[in-house]
Amino acid sequence: MFYKIGESDSNIFVSCQFCHTEIIFNQNICRKRGIYYTIAEKMICPKCGEKSNRIIDDPKIRAAMESNKKELALKEKELEEAKASKEKKLEEARVLKEKELGKSKALELTKILNKKIIESEASTLLTDSEMKLILNNFINILDINFLNITSFVVFERLIIKHTNIGELSLLCSDPYLNHYLTYNSIYEGMEDYLSITLIENEFNEKFMRLVKLIIKKYMMLNEDIAIFVTWKILRQFLNEYYHDLLLMEFEDRFNNNGTELSLEEYLSFYVENDSINVNFNTGVLTHFLIHKGITYSQNFIKEYEVVVNLVLKSIENKKNDSFERALLKNNLISSITTYSIDDIDLMTGYEFEQFVSDLFKKMGYTTQLTKASGDQGIDVIAARQGRKIGIQAKCYSNLVTNKAIQEVSAGIVHYKLDKGIVVTNSHFTNSARELALSNRIILWDRNMLKEKIKEFY
Repeated sequence: MFYKIGESDSNIFVSCQFCHTEIIFNQNICRKRGIYYTIAEKMICPKCGEKSNRIIDDPKIRAAMESNKKELALKEKELEEAKASKEKKLEEARVLKEKELGKSKALELTKILNKKIIESEASTLLTDSEMKLILNNFINILDINFLNITSFVVFERLIIKHTNIGELSLLCSDPYLNHYLTYNSIYEGMEDYLSITLIENEFNEKFMRLVKLIIKKYMMLNEDIAIFVTWKILRQFLNEYYHDLLLMEFEDRFNNNGTELSLEEYLSFYVENDSINVNFNTGVLTHFLIHKGITYSQNFIKEYEVVVNLVLKSIENKKNDSFERALLKNNLISSITTYSIDDIDLMTGYEFEQFVSDLFKKMGYTTQLTKASGDQGIDVIAARQGRKIGIQAKCYSNLVTNKAIQEVSAGIVHYKLDKGIVVTNSHFTNSARELALSNRIILWDRNMLKEKIKEFY
């Protein structure tokens, strides 16, 4: 249907009922019929295709049509304005995003530049002999060691908490380790709360003082950069420190007529050390191998897990070899005394000392029992390849405490020994384990003793 909205001498102006499109018709083809005009042929709306041969001529409808037309025009205007507003906001968002992207790129470039500055400063400082002396003494006064992942991750979290200006120089900036820097608390993902609390205290009380000393001594102007430089040189020196420590212990085994050993050969020699403690010594071995340049990277966090797995695999291979030998040896004539852990529990203190002495003989050592009284904390001295180990034997039903660690530490000095071990049929207190770790005393608890009995008896 069409509605009349106006006329002239020669034309009638109509509007489509559905789409309100205005159409012009010549009056000559229209015939007036009351409130209608009729047309011989149907009119077709060019926009929506509506067909009709009638035009309604009613003032009320015309007024309504005019009103609808105005409302439609108003709506179209509002839509145009809304569209323009949306386009404006989109343009503003695009410009803002470009600015933020520019800032992000600038920040990333700054971080890359800072990383280069940190590496350059660290390389320069590590050529200074006095700097190495400072780092050596610093490691010796620490109440923690950097022989596991926890120490490194917590330190880097604390550094980032202070400033992220040199983030790209951190171990955890590696794409495979970046998840360590996404956390709600520095303790997140770490098991030993007390250990982490100690690490945090060491960071605040000792590491930050070291930073201040380096700023003062080497006239560094940017404290934030100095934090990352200090951490960089400490990490690198830790590799050298523990390399030298392990080399002193295994120099005779690692000496291959001046020929550099392969990774597999180092692991083989290392696992032969019967006093091995994977939780402690594997960290030392990781530092050693990094300093040697044998590992794939210089990143302790990445390489530690690799070395742990390789050491455990080597130990398992060693056990398999021992198991195979036990099955293949001739047992037709056997007068060898056998023991179980239950037999050990029934021993007296002196009997246990004799047993430990016999165990180390089976391991290839020559042994000597010290006098029963005034033994200065050492019950058995075991020697092999020119190196002497002081052993304290504790046949206990209770946990072994700090006292045993202190006695062995004193005994090492008294007897001029190379290493100390505490062997027990029981277990150690957490405090004893921490003290042993800081004094590099090896601990054999009930589980380790059962392994040795299984291997040699």
